[in-house]
Amino acid sequence: MTGYRPQGNHNDIREQRLLREMKAFAYTANVPVTLYDNNMNILWECRPELKICTMFLAHDIRNNQCNENLKDAIATAESLNEPYVFMCASRLTQIAYPVKIENSLKGTMIAGPIIMGKNRENALKHIFENLPDYRTHINELLEIIEANPIRTTLEVSCIYEVFCDCIFAHNLMENSQPSGDAAIDDLLQSLQKRDLSSAVAAMDIIFQHAYIANGGKLNLIKVYLSDYIASLPKQTLQNYVFTEGYETLLSELKGAATAEKVHDICRKIAAFMTDDDDRHPQYKGSSHVIEETILYLEEHYADDIELKGIADQVHVNTSYLSSLFKKETSMTFSQYLNMIRLNQSVKLLKTTDLPLEQVAKRCGFASQSYYIRAFKLHYKETPGKYRRDFKDKSKRERLL
Repeated sequence: MTGYRPQGNHNDIREQRLLREMKAFAYTANVPVTLYDNNMNILWECRPELKICTMFLAHDIRNNQCNENLKDAIATAESLNEPYVFMCASRLTQIAYPVKIENSLKGTMIAGPIIMGKNRENALKHIFENLPDYRTHINELLEIIEANPIRTTLEVSCIYEVFCDCIFAHNLMENSQPSGDAAIDDLLQSLQKRDLSSAVAAMDIIFQHAYIANGGKLNLIKVYLSDYIASLPKQTLQNYVFTEGYETLLSELKGAATAEKVHDICRKIAAFMTDDDDRHPQYKGSSHVIEETILYLEEHYADDIELKGIADQVHVNTSYLSSLFKKETSMTFSQYLNMIRLNQSVKLLKTTDLPLEQVAKRCGFASQSYYIRAFKLHYKETPGKYRRDFKDKSKRERLL
């Protein structure tokens, strides 16, 4: 097959599938695609006849500069571990994306060069500038140029999305884990402990399984992840369900245009949910009763609070407030109050050396023993261990 020249061993099924997809992309988009290894050797390429730069190399024009430019782009893409768009010395657009095989770096796939410009004359001007004796090679040059359409910015953007989605899906399959159940448990524990790196790692695995389970279909992936992430506040008893930032991220997730964007937003949500900032619940329902109740709890969590006392404050009976609170917040009154007290206790554990008895008292717990039980139930470890782990982690980070 013209332009399809595998070099080396490509027995791996996933690798073969990636190369088939890249071949389909190259012929459909009319863009050359090349897979380079870490030493700049070509492992595979498709549509090499479209590469204008091959003419420069053939006539030893800008050879060193082209190679250095390509080497820098590949190094940048690999260091970022994400797609990297760059322009070569001849102002031609190219896209570099690292490729993984068996969960290790295989090389970098390059889409391009692509001629981009508002009109044909402007686009070709830079090519002629880099080929001073172009008249000597005019026939060869025109033949290659005729095969390469001049792309608009929108067209290049579409080429970028299709190219990146193919490799993103491949890399995702290469990184897939055997089970997502453990990742769900890990995520919940990481969110409760406010452990950013562990939460992001668990969210990555959950996304991978959502992608694979739904066959890479974007709408199904978004529905699956939106429903799951929307349930997290209830499962972790955290207050970000009421914050504007959390709702904004959920909205962005539902409107994401690519799987890669969905993945990026999932990671942002994990980061948001482990943020230690003091985010007071921002109730967005229509009940003034619940709004007043929440504000009271935020201000008086250290006091001896009972549902009846607050019901009297907001001028409703106790049973009505209890049922309305559960309906509006998806938590019981006691769960919500405990959530606030535990969140406040975490701040004291991280920022003070107060004895646990004092931490419990300042946060409104009836006794140290009750506080430890509540903390262990929520965070899966004692407050003493949580404090030690946090200090050890902070010390290690300072040494790095």
